Parts: sequence; structure tokens; C-alpha cells
Amino acid sequence: MHKECQSPTLSKIRRRLRNGELDDLSQLNADDRGDLSDLLQQFELVGFLVQRGLVDLGDAKSIFPNLPKTYAKAWPYIEHRRERDAGYAAKLEHLVRRY
Repeated sequence: MHKECQSPTLSKIRRRLRNGELDDLSQLNADDRGDLSDLLQQFELVGFLVQRGLVDLGDAKSIFPNLPKTYAKAWPYIEHRRERDAGYAAKLEHLVRRY
């Protein structure tokens, strides 16, 4: 999971998100939308695993220390997706609250 999150594609979208290079997150092009969605799905999986007790919260914090910042920067996109899917990134949100 960590290896997947560190892939060049997900690292690039995470960096662009952090640096404010993605303008209106509700109007992303197909590639950026797919990359951001993939990143958030990976973090949703982390949230699921922590929630189920399969990954320790402390380990998740160590491996993904900037996850709350990424979540905050991605919030407009998450909010936009929740217009169609109210549960989108819910496990990620729960995880961020536990940080």
C-alpha cells in the first residue's frame, strides 16, 4: 500500500495538490481527476484498515504524516464527489479525525 501511494503518478498529484497547482478541483481534466481519485482511494483503504484494526493508527501516522494536509487540500474535490455519493471518502475522513 505504501509503495502504491509513493508511485510517481500519485506522488506527482499529491505534490501538485499541496503546491496549489490544481485550480478548481471540481473541474479537473480526466487525467488529474483519475489520479486524485486513485490517491484518495488509497487513503480510504488506509482508513478502512485502521478502522478494522488491521493497521495500527500510530503506524499510519508514521507512514503517512501529511495525510491530514492532503485531505484538507483535496476537500473541495471530496465535497464535489459527495454531491453524487454521500459516503465518498468517509473512512478517510474518520481517519483524519483520529490523527
